Amino acid sequence: MAANSTAAIEPTQRFFTIYEAAQILKVSQDTVRRMVRRGQLKCVVITEKIRRIPQEALNELAQKGMNDEKAW
Repeated sequence: MAANSTAAIEPTQRFFTIYEAAQILKVSQDTVRRMVRRGQLKCVVITEKIRRIPQEALNELAQKGMNDEKAW
């Protein structure tokens, strides 16, 4: 599935703002935006200016390893 593709949303799935995702990952908001742009972090587009990061995407990133230099 592409980073910004439309997908079925599970009603119990949790979503985070860019700010919240940055706090969880301990990186800047710009880094989160860059990762979304590069397809390294999935997001859901609500409107042109509103995006949300699913918990699942943060879990996948954690499994890949935050220490991988290529992820940044």
